[in-house]
Amino acid sequence: MLPVAFCAMGSHCASVFALSAGAVSFAQIVKSAEPVFSAILSQFVYGKKISRAKWMCLPIVVGGVILASVKELDFAWSALIAACIGNLFAAFKGNENKKLMEVRCAKRNKRAYWKTRNIYEPNTKLTILTFFGSLARHPPPPPLLH
Repeated sequence: MLPVAFCAMGSHCASVFALSAGAVSFAQIVKSAEPVFSAILSQFVYGKKISRAKWMCLPIVVGGVILASVKELDFAWSALIAACIGNLFAAFKGNENKKLMEVRCAKRNKRAYWKTRNIYEPNTKLTILTFFGSLARHPPPPPLLH
């Protein structure tokens, strides 16, 4: 469950950086391409077969992202790169979460186990702990001089 929490933290941090690096609308437009990142990772990294119908829907998503990005006047490379990194972390999180649920179902030998159990509560707690743990490693900023 730790990889899922780490990926959630990475996705959130990269998304916040993307929002602060450029226009909020531009970062949200790029973040909307997350299904493309997830499908590519699922197919080529995790070896999960993606259905033809899902592959046929992806050009619509990509086309919408391109059309929305063309009209954006405030283009920033740092926002684009940060949003893409956030998409990558989110795609890894989704695939790792799916893998975690499959392993748990195989161990329990029940398909309905994760349907009734709240998987997001421990995941959210680990994400928060991972984030604050990374903050605890850095020294506090120096006091302001008046």
